[in-house]
Amino acid sequence: MNRALGLTAGAIVIAAVAGGLWLAGSPLQVRAMREDSRKLDALRQVEQQLHCAIEGEVLPPDFGEAVLATYCGRINLVLDLVDPVTGNPMLIEPIGPTSYRICTEFNDLAALTLSADQRTGLDMAEGCLEADIRG
Repeated sequence: MNRALGLTAGAIVIAAVAGGLWLAGSPLQVRAMREDSRKLDALRQVEQQLHCAIEGEVLPPDFGEAVLATYCGRINLVLDLVDPVTGNPMLIEPIGPTSYRICTEFNDLAALTLSADQRTGLDMAEGCLEADIRG
């Protein structure tokens, strides 16, 4: 009887752990999702800083990291164009006279549960955030 009770309790524990992993994902999956969330937050922060620095203007023809230092210097803003997880530089490039995209490499962006607002301007396949400085 005690043995049967021990086996039953062990089975319940194993089922609970398996269920927890199924619901939350493996520790590696959870870590990858947390990293992707940090990266997405960093892209949004750069987007907000750019809007504050050059709102309503047309992007300069040589728009890029070097020019951003000049524009953002007007408000003592230091853009952190570095992936917060890998330390690799983010790609920032113009895609129109007033629009740009900021990109970084994600683990699995599609695995994140994002609201409609969080998806705005986000190219899930490319890992890029596209925005327009006109708001």
